[in-house]
Amino acid sequence: MKTDEYEIKDLFLAAIKAEMESQDIYGSMSDRAQSNMVKDRFTFLAREEERHERFLRRNLKAIRPDEEIVVPETTEVPLPSLRYDTQMTPIEVLEGALEAETAAEEFYRSMAKRFESDGDLDRARQLNVLANMERSHFELIRLELDNLRSVDTAEGYWEIYESFEGFDDEEFDSAL
Repeated sequence: MKTDEYEIKDLFLAAIKAEMESQDIYGSMSDRAQSNMVKDRFTFLAREEERHERFLRRNLKAIRPDEEIVVPETTEVPLPSLRYDTQMTPIEVLEGALEAETAAEEFYRSMAKRFESDGDLDRARQLNVLANMERSHFELIRLELDNLRSVDTAEGYWEIYESFEGFDDEEFDSAL
C-alpha cells in the first residue's frame, strides 16, 4: 500500500484503529477457544496488538505533541481490518486474520519507507520491526490454520490440543 497519499497523522490513526480492532477480535477468539493452548495463542496475539497500539500512540504523540489523539470511527486510509463473527468457522476467521496481518505488515513497511525518505531513520527502523512482528503473527496463524485443516472437523482440532493439556512441565518432559 502506498502511504504517501495520506497525512502521517491519518496513517497513525488508521493503524491505531486497526490494532484496537484486532485486540478485540483476538480476545474474542481466545474466549471462544476450547483449548487452553489455543486460548493462550490468541491471548498472546491480543496482547501483541495492544503493545502495537501503545507504540503507535507514543509515536504519533512524539510527532504531534500538541494534538489530542482521537481515533475515528472510520478512516479514509484503506487498511483492511480483521473480521470476526461468531457464525464464522474457525478456518474463515484464521484466513481473514492472515489477510489482515499481511496487510498490516505491508502497511508498516510502506510507512517505514516514507519515514526513511524523510530522514527519520529511527522511526523507520521501529516501523520495520513492527512489520516483522506482524509477519511473525502471520506465521503463527498460518501454523494454526494448517493444524485446523489437518483434521476433519473443528471438534477434531480441539481434541488434538486437549491431548496436550493437563501435563505439567515435568510430566511433559518425561513423556518425550
